[in-house]
Formats: sequence, structure tokens, C-alpha cells
Amino acid sequence: MSLGVNPLAWMIGFYGMSATVALSRHTALRADGTYVRLRDDFESYEFELGMPIYPLAPFHGPFIEPGVSLRRSRGSAFVNGLEDPPPRYSDRPVSHLRGATFLFGWHWMTDSGVNLAVAAGVALLSKVPSERARGAPGQLQVLRAHSQRLPSARLRLLTRRLVET
Repeated sequence: MSLGVNPLAWMIGFYGMSATVALSRHTALRADGTYVRLRDDFESYEFELGMPIYPLAPFHGPFIEPGVSLRRSRGSAFVNGLEDPPPRYSDRPVSHLRGATFLFGWHWMTDSGVNLAVAAGVALLSKVPSERARGAPGQLQVLRAHSQRLPSARLRLLTRRLVET
């Protein structure tokens, strides 16, 4: 098992933790939770589940990682611009994203168990409005999902292997 954090991201408002468990000689299962608070009027929660596939051995060398992601964001930091005053909390737009992710990267492990994993990739996420469109009674309301490609990057530093696999 490997627990991971990214202390460099803490400096800019990204707080997360990752746990990875080896399942076989070449695969592992990773769960990752992240809380983002960039300003007073923007926050986001994200949960990812991925399956790193290592050609050599878990936690060593190159890997690819297909996965799924769920994200909930509330705020207007990227909608209204930096010059607008923050709206009341209840007025902030809410968005939910869910979809597939694909990462590729490299994992280094020292003899002491301290390891470093660096990964980058893409995410194909669908945006689904959290509130129904308001309309006249009896009017058909249609919610549309929008697909978008978002860059995805993970950097896990100062992790410690808890159980040797």
C-alpha cells in the first residue's frame, strides 16, 4: 500500500490524499480525494478511482492508469472574473462533472519505501447542471450534458509504502 500527498499543491489551495493498493504483479487500485479552495468564492471536491497498470511491478517504473472521476464545484472564480465581488454562497453556480480519465507516468521507489509518482493525462468529463431549468408548469425541461476534455495531472510526493507487496 502507498499513501500519497502533494505538499507543493497545498501552497496554492489544492488539498488531497491518495491511497494505492497493489492487486497483482502488474496492477494496483488507486483512490484519490481532493479539496480545492482557490478563493473565497470558489471551491471544488473531486474523487478519482483508477487502476494503474505497471509493466515491471507495482510502484516501479512506467505506468498507464485508466480511471473514473467525480467532481463538484461551487463558485464563480472562473465565471465572473477576478474583479467581481463574490456573490452570496447560495447564489454561486454549482457544477457536477463525471467521466473517464487516462494517465501515464512514472513511479520511483527507494529502498526505504519513500516514493515519487508523476503522471499526466486527459479526462473526458460530462458536465451536468445540478439544478433543473426553471420553466412554466407542465413545460418539458431538458438537461443537456456537455462533454469537454480537461487536462489532468497528478504529482504525488513524499509518499510512504506501508505494506510491502
